[in-house]
Amino acid sequence: MITTLEIKTNHNPKLLHDLETHYHNIEKLYNDGIDLEEIRIELQISDNDWYPIEDIIFAKESIYKCNNIFGETVYYKGCNISGRSQEIEYE
Repeated sequence: MITTLEIKTNHNPKLLHDLETHYHNIEKLYNDGIDLEEIRIELQISDNDWYPIEDIIFAKESIYKCNNIFGETVYYKGCNISGRSQEIEYE
């Protein structure tokens, strides 16, 4: 289940616009159990535009940050399939 999207990258402006435009509709359809290809068709997104969107929203790995008990920011790389995470160095 996907719930929120926060992107802090240097992706191209068109991709960022597409993500902002379609994210909530993709989220709703996905949470309703709709197949990814059917979501693409329903939202009338071209293959060329869909693949970068899919790579970001449904990434197999993600990086997130947390504050530890000492107030330090630490970064983790999480596997979205297994649910496991490990601390990493991230700038």
